[in-house]
Amino acid sequence: MLLSGDLYHYPEEMTYKRIPSFDFDMEQTAKSRAMIEEFVKKNNARLWI
Repeated sequence: MLLSGDLYHYPEEMTYKRIPSFDFDMEQTAKSRAMIEEFVKKNNARLWI
């Protein structure tokens, strides 16, 4: 199980690959999310937002 503190605010952000417009660094957020999604997939983990 992986707990997400502030990486996603709503499940729809993950489903539709949306990053909030108020995000400070959208490029870094996209990279972080991709790394987390790969980790979840690789380890068969469950992500809790």
